[in-house]
Amino acid sequence: MSNSRNTRYSGGHMRFIGNLITVISVLFLATTSFGADISESDVKIFLNDWLAAQNKGSYPDYAALYSESFVGIKRSGKSMRKFDHDSWLKDRKTMFKKKMLVAANSPEITISGTTALVKFEQTWESGTYKDKGYKVLDLSLEDEKLKIVREEMLFSIVDTKFSSAFTRFNKDCKNKFSDIEEGQDMPIICNGPYKYKIEINYSACCEYVQVSDNKNFVLDLPAQIISTVTNRVLEWRLANGKPFAVILKLDKYKGDLALDAKKVKEVLLIKGLKKFEDINYEVDIKGQSNPNLEARSLADQSYMRLLQK
Repeated sequence: MSNSRNTRYSGGHMRFIGNLITVISVLFLATTSFGADISESDVKIFLNDWLAAQNKGSYPDYAALYSESFVGIKRSGKSMRKFDHDSWLKDRKTMFKKKMLVAANSPEITISGTTALVKFEQTWESGTYKDKGYKVLDLSLEDEKLKIVREEMLFSIVDTKFSSAFTRFNKDCKNKFSDIEEGQDMPIICNGPYKYKIEINYSACCEYVQVSDNKNFVLDLPAQIISTVTNRVLEWRLANGKPFAVILKLDKYKGDLALDAKKVKEVLLIKGLKKFEDINYEVDIKGQSNPNLEARSLADQSYMRLLQK
Protein backbone atom coordinates (compact mmCIF):
# COMPACT_ATOMS: atom_id res chain seq x y z
CA MET A 1 0.00 0.00 0.00
CA SER A 2 2.76 2.34 0.92
CA ASN A 3 4.76 1.35 -2.13
CA SER A 4 1.71 2.00 -4.33
CA ARG A 5 1.24 5.48 -2.87
CA ASN A 6 4.93 6.23 -3.35
CA THR A 7 4.77 5.03 -6.91
CA ARG A 8 1.73 7.25 -7.64
CA TYR A 9 3.41 10.20 -5.90
CA SER A 10 6.64 9.61 -7.74
CA GLY A 11 4.88 9.32 -11.10
CA GLY A 12 2.78 12.45 -10.50
CA HIS A 13 5.79 14.35 -9.30
CA MET A 14 7.77 13.38 -12.37
CA ARG A 15 4.91 14.37 -14.66
CA PHE A 16 4.71 17.76 -12.90
CA ILE A 17 8.45 18.28 -13.25
CA GLY A 18 8.29 17.24 -16.88
CA ASN A 19 5.43 19.62 -17.61
CA LEU A 20 7.26 22.42 -15.80
CA ILE A 21 10.41 21.79 -17.82
CA THR A 22 8.33 21.85 -21.00
CA VAL A 23 6.76 25.20 -20.04
CA ILE A 24 10.13 26.65 -19.12
CA SER A 25 11.61 25.40 -22.38
CA VAL A 26 8.79 26.93 -24.40
CA LEU A 27 9.16 30.24 -22.59
CA PHE A 28 12.91 30.16 -23.05
CA LEU A 29 12.61 29.40 -26.75
CA ALA A 30 9.94 32.07 -27.20
CA THR A 31 12.03 34.63 -25.35
CA THR A 32 15.14 33.66 -27.26
CA SER A 33 13.26 33.79 -30.56
CA PHE A 34 11.69 37.18 -29.71
CA GLY A 35 14.99 38.66 -28.54
CA ALA A 36 16.79 37.37 -31.61
CA ASP A 37 14.28 38.90 -34.02
CA ILE A 38 16.47 42.02 -34.31
CA SER A 39 19.80 41.36 -35.93
CA GLU A 40 22.26 43.65 -37.64
CA SER A 41 21.24 42.12 -40.93
CA ASP A 42 17.57 42.91 -40.25
CA VAL A 43 18.42 46.51 -39.43
CA LYS A 44 20.42 46.90 -42.65
CA ILE A 45 17.52 45.48 -44.67
CA PHE A 46 15.13 47.88 -42.91
CA LEU A 47 17.42 50.85 -43.62
CA ASN A 48 17.59 49.88 -47.29
CA ASP A 49 13.77 49.66 -47.41
CA TRP A 50 13.54 53.12 -45.83
CA LEU A 51 15.92 54.55 -48.44
CA ALA A 52 14.22 52.73 -51.32
CA ALA A 53 10.78 54.06 -50.35
CA GLN A 54 12.07 57.61 -50.67
CA ASN A 55 14.21 57.12 -53.76
CA LYS A 56 11.40 55.44 -55.72
CA GLY A 57 8.85 57.97 -54.42
CA SER A 58 6.57 55.46 -52.65
CA TYR A 59 4.85 57.34 -49.84
CA PRO A 60 2.73 54.33 -48.65
CA ASP A 61 5.87 52.20 -48.24
CA TYR A 62 7.56 55.06 -46.37
CA ALA A 63 4.63 55.74 -44.04
CA ALA A 64 4.30 52.05 -43.14
CA LEU A 65 7.75 52.10 -41.53
CA TYR A 66 6.75 54.55 -38.76
CA SER A 67 5.33 53.70 -35.35
CA GLU A 68 2.12 55.34 -34.14
CA SER A 69 4.13 56.54 -31.10
CA PHE A 70 6.74 58.19 -33.34
CA VAL A 71 8.41 61.51 -32.52
CA GLY A 72 10.71 63.35 -34.92
CA ILE A 73 13.07 66.31 -35.06
CA LYS A 74 13.81 67.92 -38.41
CA ARG A 75 16.74 70.26 -38.99
CA SER A 76 17.79 72.21 -42.07
CA GLY A 77 20.59 74.71 -41.57
CA LYS A 78 19.85 76.33 -38.20
CA SER A 79 16.09 75.76 -38.25
CA MET A 80 14.54 73.00 -36.11
CA ARG A 81 11.00 71.60 -35.88
CA LYS A 82 9.45 68.84 -33.75
CA PHE A 83 6.74 66.45 -34.93
CA ASP A 84 4.48 63.65 -33.79
CA HIS A 85 3.50 60.74 -36.06
CA ASP A 86 0.72 62.47 -38.00
CA SER A 87 2.39 65.87 -38.40
CA TRP A 88 5.65 64.21 -39.51
CA LEU A 89 3.99 62.18 -42.25
CA LYS A 90 1.94 65.18 -43.37
CA ASP A 91 5.12 67.26 -43.65
CA ARG A 92 7.10 64.52 -45.39
CA LYS A 93 4.32 63.65 -47.82
CA THR A 94 4.93 66.91 -49.67
CA MET A 95 8.50 65.88 -50.49
CA PHE A 96 7.19 62.88 -52.45
CA LYS A 97 5.76 65.24 -55.07
CA LYS A 98 9.26 65.66 -56.52
CA LYS A 99 12.01 63.20 -57.32
CA MET A 100 14.48 62.88 -54.45
CA LEU A 101 17.75 61.11 -53.85
CA VAL A 102 18.52 59.97 -50.30
CA ALA A 103 21.68 58.17 -49.18
CA ALA A 104 22.82 56.84 -45.79
CA ASN A 105 26.60 56.71 -45.56
CA SER A 106 28.63 54.70 -43.01
CA PRO A 107 25.74 53.47 -40.81
CA GLU A 108 26.57 52.57 -37.21
CA ILE A 109 24.16 50.03 -35.67
CA THR A 110 23.65 49.43 -31.94
CA ILE A 111 21.24 46.65 -30.90
CA SER A 112 19.72 46.22 -27.43
CA GLY A 113 17.12 43.47 -27.08
CA THR A 114 14.16 44.37 -29.27
CA THR A 115 15.39 47.89 -30.05
CA ALA A 116 18.10 49.27 -32.29
CA LEU A 117 19.76 52.63 -32.91
CA VAL A 118 21.13 53.55 -36.34
CA LYS A 119 23.38 56.56 -36.87
CA PHE A 120 24.57 57.60 -40.33
CA GLU A 121 25.51 60.56 -42.52
CA GLN A 122 22.48 61.39 -44.64
CA THR A 123 22.63 63.13 -47.99
CA TRP A 124 19.25 64.45 -49.18
CA GLU A 125 18.79 66.00 -52.61
CA SER A 126 15.76 67.21 -54.56
CA GLY A 127 15.76 69.60 -57.50
CA THR A 128 18.36 72.27 -56.87
CA TYR A 129 18.40 71.71 -53.09
CA LYS A 130 20.90 69.44 -51.34
CA ASP A 131 21.92 69.06 -47.71
CA LYS A 132 23.83 66.57 -45.61
CA GLY A 133 24.30 65.81 -41.94
CA TYR A 134 24.13 63.10 -39.28
CA LYS A 135 20.81 61.41 -38.59
CA VAL A 136 19.66 58.96 -35.91
CA LEU A 137 16.86 56.40 -36.24
CA ASP A 138 15.52 54.61 -33.15
CA LEU A 139 13.89 51.31 -34.12
CA SER A 140 11.66 49.01 -32.11
CA LEU A 141 9.98 45.67 -32.73
CA GLU A 142 6.19 46.05 -32.95
CA ASP A 143 4.08 43.01 -33.85
CA GLU A 144 7.20 41.29 -35.12
CA LYS A 145 8.01 44.19 -37.46
CA LEU A 146 10.63 46.90 -37.10
CA LYS A 147 9.22 50.41 -36.81
CA ILE A 148 10.80 53.84 -36.46
CA VAL A 149 9.86 55.31 -33.07
CA ARG A 150 12.19 58.31 -33.23
CA GLU A 151 14.06 60.15 -35.98
CA GLU A 152 16.35 63.12 -35.50
CA MET A 153 18.64 65.10 -37.77
CA LEU A 154 21.48 65.99 -35.40
CA PHE A 155 22.68 68.76 -37.71
CA SER A 156 22.36 69.66 -41.36
CA ILE A 157 24.54 71.66 -43.73
CA VAL A 158 23.14 72.98 -47.00
CA ASP A 159 25.37 71.91 -49.86
CA THR A 160 25.50 74.95 -52.15
CA LYS A 161 26.83 75.12 -55.70
CA PHE A 162 27.42 78.66 -56.93
CA SER A 163 27.34 79.66 -60.58
CA SER A 164 26.57 82.61 -62.83
CA ALA A 165 24.28 83.50 -65.71
CA PHE A 166 24.62 86.61 -67.85
CA THR A 167 22.32 89.09 -69.58
CA ARG A 168 23.92 91.20 -72.35
CA PHE A 169 21.93 94.37 -72.76
CA ASN A 170 22.87 94.77 -76.43
CA LYS A 171 22.00 91.17 -77.40
CA ASP A 172 19.55 89.62 -74.93
CA CYS A 173 17.00 92.45 -74.72
CA LYS A 174 14.21 93.76 -76.92
CA ASN A 175 12.11 96.87 -77.26
CA LYS A 176 9.31 97.00 -74.70
CA PHE A 177 6.81 98.47 -77.16
CA SER A 178 6.29 98.14 -80.89
CA ASP A 179 6.00 101.91 -81.25
CA ILE A 180 6.74 105.05 -79.23
CA GLU A 181 6.11 108.77 -79.51
CA GLU A 182 8.61 110.81 -81.48
CA GLY A 183 11.45 112.25 -79.39
CA GLN A 184 11.30 109.55 -76.73
CA ASP A 185 13.75 106.72 -76.16
CA MET A 186 12.36 103.20 -76.40
CA PRO A 187 12.52 101.27 -73.09
CA ILE A 188 14.06 97.84 -73.44
CA ILE A 189 13.24 94.68 -71.53
CA CYS A 190 15.29 91.53 -70.92
CA ASN A 191 14.28 88.15 -69.53
CA GLY A 192 16.36 86.74 -66.68
CA PRO A 193 16.41 83.38 -64.88
CA TYR A 194 13.49 82.23 -62.70
CA LYS A 195 11.03 84.77 -64.16
CA TYR A 196 13.18 87.75 -63.24
CA LYS A 197 13.32 90.53 -65.79
CA ILE A 198 15.34 93.67 -66.42
CA GLU A 199 13.87 96.89 -67.73
CA ILE A 200 15.94 99.88 -68.87
CA ASN A 201 14.17 103.23 -69.11
CA TYR A 202 15.48 106.62 -70.23
CA SER A 203 15.19 110.29 -69.42
CA ALA A 204 16.85 113.26 -71.12
CA CYS A 205 20.07 112.66 -69.19
CA CYS A 206 20.05 109.19 -67.79
CA GLU A 207 19.44 105.47 -68.02
CA TYR A 208 17.60 103.61 -65.26
CA VAL A 209 18.03 99.87 -64.75
CA GLN A 210 15.34 98.03 -62.83
CA VAL A 211 15.29 94.35 -61.85
CA SER A 212 11.99 92.74 -60.85
CA ASP A 213 10.24 89.40 -60.52
CA ASN A 214 6.72 88.46 -61.58
CA LYS A 215 5.32 89.30 -58.15
CA ASN A 216 6.21 92.23 -55.91
CA PHE A 217 10.00 92.46 -55.86
CA VAL A 218 11.61 95.54 -57.46
CA LEU A 219 15.27 96.56 -57.38
CA ASP A 220 16.22 99.98 -58.78
CA LEU A 221 19.92 100.36 -59.60
CA PRO A 222 21.65 103.78 -59.52
CA ALA A 223 20.99 106.00 -62.52
CA GLN A 224 23.69 106.27 -65.17
CA ILE A 225 24.48 108.93 -67.75
CA ILE A 226 22.81 108.15 -71.07
CA SER A 227 24.42 105.41 -73.20
CA THR A 228 26.51 104.11 -70.29
CA VAL A 229 24.96 100.69 -69.68
CA THR A 230 23.78 99.84 -73.19
CA ASN A 231 26.84 97.71 -73.95
CA ARG A 232 27.26 96.26 -70.49
CA VAL A 233 26.51 92.83 -69.05
CA LEU A 234 24.52 92.05 -65.91
CA GLU A 235 25.67 88.97 -63.99
CA TRP A 236 23.16 86.89 -62.09
CA ARG A 237 24.72 85.08 -59.14
CA LEU A 238 23.06 81.69 -58.61
CA ALA A 239 22.96 79.26 -55.67
CA ASN A 240 21.96 75.76 -56.74
CA GLY A 241 20.60 77.26 -59.93
CA LYS A 242 18.47 79.99 -58.30
CA PRO A 243 19.39 83.70 -58.56
CA PHE A 244 20.06 85.51 -55.28
CA ALA A 245 22.09 88.56 -56.38
CA VAL A 246 23.07 90.67 -59.38
CA ILE A 247 26.45 92.16 -60.24
CA LEU A 248 26.72 95.11 -62.64
CA LYS A 249 29.52 97.45 -63.64
CA LEU A 250 28.47 101.06 -62.95
CA ASP A 251 30.03 104.50 -63.03
CA LYS A 252 30.28 106.65 -59.93
CA TYR A 253 29.80 110.38 -60.49
CA LYS A 254 30.52 113.68 -58.88
CA GLY A 255 27.94 116.38 -59.41
CA ASP A 256 24.37 116.48 -60.73
CA LEU A 257 23.69 113.88 -63.40
CA ALA A 258 21.40 116.28 -65.25
CA LEU A 259 23.94 119.12 -65.30
CA ASP A 260 27.67 118.74 -64.68
CA ALA A 261 28.27 115.20 -63.48
CA LYS A 262 31.77 113.82 -63.94
CA LYS A 263 32.75 110.19 -63.78
CA VAL A 264 35.17 109.59 -60.91
CA LYS A 265 35.49 105.77 -60.92
CA GLU A 266 34.01 102.46 -61.98
CA VAL A 267 32.65 99.90 -59.54
CA LEU A 268 31.02 96.51 -59.56
CA LEU A 269 27.74 96.84 -57.69
CA ILE A 270 26.52 93.70 -55.88
CA LYS A 271 22.85 93.78 -54.88
CA GLY A 272 20.71 91.05 -53.35
CA LEU A 273 17.47 89.84 -54.87
CA LYS A 274 14.29 88.72 -53.12
CA LYS A 275 14.91 87.35 -49.58
CA PHE A 276 18.55 88.42 -49.86
CA GLU A 277 18.10 92.20 -49.90
CA ASP A 278 20.79 92.61 -47.21
CA ILE A 279 23.47 91.88 -49.81
CA ASN A 280 24.82 95.29 -50.78
CA TYR A 281 28.46 95.83 -51.80
CA GLU A 282 30.67 97.78 -54.14
CA VAL A 283 34.01 96.62 -55.51
CA ASP A 284 36.34 99.32 -56.84
CA ILE A 285 37.46 98.02 -60.21
CA LYS A 286 40.72 99.94 -60.15
CA GLY A 287 41.69 98.67 -56.71
CA GLN A 288 41.33 94.93 -57.45
CA SER A 289 43.43 92.56 -59.54
CA ASN A 290 40.31 90.48 -60.25
CA PRO A 291 37.24 92.55 -59.34
CA ASN A 292 34.75 90.06 -60.79
CA LEU A 293 36.11 87.26 -58.60
CA GLU A 294 36.01 89.54 -55.55
CA ALA A 295 32.40 90.54 -56.29
CA ARG A 296 31.31 86.92 -56.62
CA SER A 297 33.09 85.99 -53.41
CA LEU A 298 31.32 88.78 -51.48
CA ALA A 299 27.95 87.70 -52.86
CA ASP A 300 28.52 84.01 -52.08
CA GLN A 301 29.79 84.61 -48.54
CA SER A 302 26.82 86.86 -47.78
CA TYR A 303 24.43 84.22 -49.11
CA MET A 304 25.84 81.61 -46.74
CA ARG A 305 25.68 83.97 -43.75
CA LEU A 306 22.08 84.92 -44.46
CA LEU A 307 21.13 81.28 -44.95
CA GLN A 308 22.38 80.42 -41.46
CA LYS A 309 20.40 83.17 -39.71
